[in-house]
Amino acid sequence: MGEQSRSKLSFRAKTAIGLACALAAIALALLALATCSHQPDSSGGPAASPVKVVLSGDPLPDAAVPGKVLLCGGGAPVDEREFESAGEIDFGKVGPNEVKAVVESMPVASDGSTYATPAESDALTVTGSGEEVVLEIELEKIAAEDMTKEQLEAVAGKLEEAGKADAAASAREHAATAPSVAGSADAVKKDPAPSSGDSSASNPTSGNSGNSGN
Repeated sequence: MGEQSRSKLSFRAKTAIGLACALAAIALALLALATCSHQPDSSGGPAASPVKVVLSGDPLPDAAVPGKVLLCGGGAPVDEREFESAGEIDFGKVGPNEVKAVVESMPVASDGSTYATPAESDALTVTGSGEEVVLEIELEKIAAEDMTKEQLEAVAGKLEEAGKADAAASAREHAATAPSVAGSADAVKKDPAPSSGDSSASNPTSGNSGNSGN
C-alpha cells in the first residue's frame, strides 16, 4: 500500500510539474506576441516607404558605360544607383521627405547608342505612411546612325573614359561623316552651366539654320 501511494504521488507530482511548465511556456509566448505587436509603427510615428524609379523606353544593347540616377530629397542627393538600360531601380526604403529622381548620366552601348538627356521626375512626397512611392522618367533612345557629329564625339569620349577603345574609335569614325549640329551634344551629356559670355549654348539648334554652303 505504501509503495502504491508513493507511486500515485509521484505520478501526480510529475503531472503538476508538466502542467506548470506548459502554462509557463504559454505565458512566455503571449508575452512575446504582445511585445512584437507593439512596434514603433503602432505608435503612430512616420514610417519609411519603398521608393522605385521606373525608367521607361527602348532597351539598350550590351551597355558599355553605365548611367547614373540620383535620388534627391530636400534638394540634396540622398542615394544613387547605376543603370545600363531602361527598367526599374529599387532605392530601398526612404524616410518622409519630398523626393525626385535625376538622371546624372546616360548609359552608352558598345555600338554608340544612348539615351537623350531626360527631364527630372516630378517631385513626390514620402508621407510616412509606409506605402510604395514610384518615380517615373521616360527615356528616348538615340541610335548611333541617327546621331550628329557632336553627339558621336560625346559618346566616344565616354567610351574612352570607360576603357572601351575599339568602341570609341568606331564612334569617332562615324562622327567624321555625320552631320554637324551646333550644341546637339547637350542631348546626350550634361555639361556645367555655360558662362555668361558663351552664347552658343543658349540656342543649341539655331546654329544649324544658317549652316549652308549653298
